[in-house]
Amino acid sequence: MLRFLESLSSLLDTQGFPARWNCGTVWYQEPWWGWLHIVSDVVIWMCYFTIPLLMIAFARKKGDVPFPSVFALFASFILLCSITHLVDAMIFYWPVYRLAGLMKFATAVVSFATVIALFRIVPAALLLRGPNEAQREIDERTSELRKLTLQLQIEADRREKVVQDLREHRELLKLAMTEGDTGFFNWDLKSNLVAMDTAEVALTGMGEKENNILADDFFSCIDPEYQESVREAARRAVEEGEPYDVRFPFLRPDGRKIWLAGRGCVFKDNRGNPLKFIGLNQDVTAQVERENLLDLEAERARIASEHKSRFIAQVSHEIRTPLAAMLGCIDSLLLTLEKSDTRDMLGIVRSQGELLQVLVNDVLDLSKMEAGRLKYEAKPTPVANVFADVWSLMNPLAQEKGISIRWLAETKIPETIVCDRYRLKQVFVNLIGNAIKFTDRGAVTIVARLESSGPDQNELIAEVRDTGCGIPKDKLDVIFEEFEQAGEERSGAGLGLAICRRLVNLMGGTISARSEIGIGSAFTVRIPIGSIDEETLVVMDQIALESNEESVVREELQRLPLKVLAAEDTRAIQFVLRRMVGSLVSELAIVSNGRLAVEQVMEAEKGPRPYDLVLMDIQMPEVDGIEATRQLRREGFRRPIIALTAGAMESEKQACITAGCTHFLAKPIDLRELRRLMQSISGEKK
Repeated sequence: MLRFLESLSSLLDTQGFPARWNCGTVWYQEPWWGWLHIVSDVVIWMCYFTIPLLMIAFARKKGDVPFPSVFALFASFILLCSITHLVDAMIFYWPVYRLAGLMKFATAVVSFATVIALFRIVPAALLLRGPNEAQREIDERTSELRKLTLQLQIEADRREKVVQDLREHRELLKLAMTEGDTGFFNWDLKSNLVAMDTAEVALTGMGEKENNILADDFFSCIDPEYQESVREAARRAVEEGEPYDVRFPFLRPDGRKIWLAGRGCVFKDNRGNPLKFIGLNQDVTAQVERENLLDLEAERARIASEHKSRFIAQVSHEIRTPLAAMLGCIDSLLLTLEKSDTRDMLGIVRSQGELLQVLVNDVLDLSKMEAGRLKYEAKPTPVANVFADVWSLMNPLAQEKGISIRWLAETKIPETIVCDRYRLKQVFVNLIGNAIKFTDRGAVTIVARLESSGPDQNELIAEVRDTGCGIPKDKLDVIFEEFEQAGEERSGAGLGLAICRRLVNLMGGTISARSEIGIGSAFTVRIPIGSIDEETLVVMDQIALESNEESVVREELQRLPLKVLAAEDTRAIQFVLRRMVGSLVSELAIVSNGRLAVEQVMEAEKGPRPYDLVLMDIQMPEVDGIEATRQLRREGFRRPIIALTAGAMESEKQACITAGCTHFLAKPIDLRELRRLMQSISGEKK
């Protein structure tokens, strides 16, 4: 204690320190500067001393002053500053410099501590809202509260309306279920009891006393054939959560059999355990009876369609066989005749025969289209050859009427496109045939061009124009329908344009028509062909078209080094084969049935010169062409067999290929196609 008092007294020791008045002569010369210091320090001391007293009084009154530690440090700092100023005023008379230094040190420590505390609380202090901000937030919260109150009122009104709507819907549902022969059931999975409403009771005839039954009793009334599947559907719905949607026959207790359509769902507890199975049963007896009747009618229609297809195929076969003989004989005569009126007449007869073949093919194709069995075989096809074939076929008909067929290529066109050559030819034979039929003077013009809308977006466009009587505008929308024609005076079956549209659609293209009465008509076919190679584009004019005509009847052919066996039972076709095929190959033998064909081919296999090719008719006595082909393949004959048949149904073609035929030609035989095949076979033989 004594040492502390000694230390305290040393702080008040002024020895060695002069009073500030004695520090320099200016204080005596200008004393007012000294009094200015003394008065200012005393006033500052009084103010600084009062500020912490007021802060302490405020803190005690307020009670919840924010950041109290900083508040205390700041009050201490002000208090020490006031004492420092008081000591500075005293030094003018009492030089207690030691005490002044100690007070300044204490003030520095508290000041530093206050600064540190302020650095720590400034981020938090910035989050405190001012009065204006707080008032603004209060206003916003008040506005939100008003909005929420309004929303709650709206929601309450909506809920009231929903409750009312639910009451109405419940009544409507009850009415609908009653009128729709629909009952409601609630299956308690724990007790295995099924609760039913009055509609369900009336529907099933069960549970009339207590409105509930055991589930097993319900399942036992289901037709035994369906019972297991309905139980399994219910089990999957309960255990696996799958939809329950079944239809089954139900035998009521009164002996009446009805059909029920059941739908339901499973309700589970909070742990996911199934509690109830709730659903509906609807009487669908009338619907099932209608469906059964429709199935019966559909089956009858299918059988009738099959009978029709078989009838058409049979009629086609009966027409094609004599037609093949007629055209073959005409081709044979044309080979021997030079230019004369007789030759021209034979050319017209042959063209008419080929048009008859086109008509037969149209009927067959329509039958295939209706059955969804029409095949489209796309492969690279020379465009010039197709139009040359069309020109050679249709030009005699045009010459007969005194009109011409002209070809106009507005741009270069691709040398080949990928399509079904036969179908493309069929489209333009029909279009040009129609044009010739209704044109009495002038010409039929085929205009072709290539249009491109992008690197891989190219179209071959061919337009058939005529100078005929024209088509009424009200008929332009119907002429592409089956059996529709532009007027009663027009002849024909009304199939050509309908088949053209379907064939062009198969190619992914479109066909359209425009016409003016008395001026003529134009049919435009647009066929997408994808990407093209500029180097393959060619110019095809009228001369090029006619030079591409593949006229078999006048072409001198060198005999092919082939030994051929033809199996054909019709004497007229045998005659044609002997005249036409015999002139193309080095050796030809003809037999009248499949048994003889197998015997002769296998006998030749043992000799030095076996047969290179077999032409096999399909419908023959004793052993038909299909069975004969199978026997030859089983015996090890591996050389080509070409099927020749008057039937043109896809199923017959597939049967021929399955049996082992390598090629298929429909009668009347296209001599050009047969020649190409034999040339190919001869080349492979070499």
